[in-house]
Amino acid sequence: MFETQAQNKRYLGDVVGSLMREARDAADDFADVPFDFRHHKPKRTHAFPDAWLLTPERKQLLEQRRASRLQLEAQRAENGEVVDGVEAIEKMLAAPVKETIQLMAAAEQPVPKGKMGKKQVARRMR
Repeated sequence: MFETQAQNKRYLGDVVGSLMREARDAADDFADVPFDFRHHKPKRTHAFPDAWLLTPERKQLLEQRRASRLQLEAQRAENGEVVDGVEAIEKMLAAPVKETIQLMAAAEQPVPKGKMGKKQVARRMR
């Protein structure tokens, strides 16, 4: 716009100041500016049926079901039907390392080559 940077900076400061003054002015409420709602979609509000509300009877039924599930889980834990993950990990970590290494060595097998291209097949036949 202007030749020097200082003039441009001064002009920009003046414009921002005037815009801030206009924005803070409570006298102008923009009543004369029409709204444009072409690109605005109203937010949908869903009306749920009253039958879905949580009644005291329903709360009591849910609490009874939760209590019975917890009781069944406790019985399974007492009978040893539930696997304790921490205990299983500790058992595996306590196993001797040599046995693990021997098992891994027995499982080692050479990896076969994948499909060979024409050049590689020709080299092999020589």
